[in-house]
Amino acid sequence: MSGNVVASYSSKQTQQIAGITYRQLDYWARTGLVQPSVASATGSGSRRAYSYSDLLKLRIIKDLLDNGVGLPQIREVFRNHRDILGEDLVGGRLVISGSEVLFMTGPDELVALLQRPGQQALALIMLEVAGIKEQLNGAIVSELGRWRSEELGEASEEGRTAPDAVRASAPEAGYGG
Repeated sequence: MSGNVVASYSSKQTQQIAGITYRQLDYWARTGLVQPSVASATGSGSRRAYSYSDLLKLRIIKDLLDNGVGLPQIREVFRNHRDILGEDLVGGRLVISGSEVLFMTGPDELVALLQRPGQQALALIMLEVAGIKEQLNGAIVSELGRWRSEELGEASEEGRTAPDAVRASAPEAGYGG
């Protein structure tokens, strides 16, 4: 993988890496929750292409859903985070406390994103975005290894051919961070 990073991911790659279904991915794209930032579907036969940051957002959404936060609340969390903090989720911790979702930007700052945006609360469950990012990176590396094995002619158990992955050297689309 030296020097090569994936600049975009197909819908199939995205759903496999993020651990979500195609229906979820399609619905979230059509309703604007996570629109593909590399290429949108523009009609029959066109394909969506997702960036690394899109994958990270999808993994965060999946973890919020897995922890009992509903989709309407997730939409509100992302909207409030953008409106209140005006920055990416990377670098902080999402905190779930009952029906409240908060964002911890530092050791002393906890910002409410759902019930009372801007107010403080005690934390019960914490989703560390850096940990989600590490899991995402592991899933990408695993999938790339499988795709490369298939490209080299090693048959997978399902006999699929490797998907085309767009390669570039953009550091924001890479594995580190």
